[in-house]
Formats: sequence, structure tokens, C-alpha cells
Amino acid sequence: MEHIKAQSWKVGLVVVLIMVMAGSAACSKTPAAYTQARATVDAYITAYEAKDAGGYLSLFDQDALYLDNGLGSFRALGPMYVRNLQTVISNTFDEKDFKYDIQSSFVSNHGRFAAIEGIYTNVGKDDKVVSAPMLIILELKGDKIIKETDYYDGSQFE
Repeated sequence: MEHIKAQSWKVGLVVVLIMVMAGSAACSKTPAAYTQARATVDAYITAYEAKDAGGYLSLFDQDALYLDNGLGSFRALGPMYVRNLQTVISNTFDEKDFKYDIQSSFVSNHGRFAAIEGIYTNVGKDDKVVSAPMLIILELKGDKIIKETDYYDGSQFE
């Protein structure tokens, strides 16, 4: 009987160790949604920094919304479909002094939201190049961006 108790204890210990190791492995795995969102955000950053309007626009869902909270003229219009802004976006990316120097980015664990922070630079209202801190919030679904919301002080740009 003692022999059976000793064996039971060993089997029980092995089962517990296997469960702990399995749980550890499960916790250390990166969710697929996060991995997909991180890849989309990295492609977004690459396209933005390269001023690649086509690459940037290709990351958006056909019904994606865009909201610019920095410029009063855009803010007054409310959310707009990205598909209706393709010419504006392409023209902006082509401007000589336009750039967005990205400092950091964050993607939520479930891959639904991302935040991108940096310095936005362009020609201001006095025809001088000016810069402002900028935060972009992205909402993602799968490998597509379904909403972009920009926050910055646009007063020096218009």
C-alpha cells in the first residue's frame, strides 16, 4: 500500500508540473491578433516616415474613418471616410516640409487599438516650417485600420 501511495504522489507531482509548464507556455504566447496588429502598425509607421501615400492608404479598410482634431477646418467636418481623402493625403505626403517623426508606438494586447506618438512638421500659417507634438490613435480590425484619430495643436498650421 505504501508503494502505491508513493507512486500516486509522484504521478500527482508530474501532473502538476506539466500543468504549470503548459500554463506558462500559454501565457508567454503572443496572441495572433496582437501580432497582426503590430505588423499593420509597423507598416503604417514605415509608410508614414517614407511619405508613401499608397502604402499608407493600402492599410485602411474601405469604410475606414479619419478624424483630425488638430485643424479646426477638419475638426468642424467631423469623421470622414479615408477613401474620400486620398487626394488630400497624397498631396500632403508630397509636400516638401511635411513629416511625422515617430517617437513611440503601442499596440493593445488584443490588437484592437494602437497609439503612435511623435512630432508633426509642416509649413505653418506664416509660411514657416513649424512642428507640434502629435498623438494618433488607430482602431484596427484584422490587418486593416478602421479608424484613425489625430490629436495635436493645429493652431500654428491654420
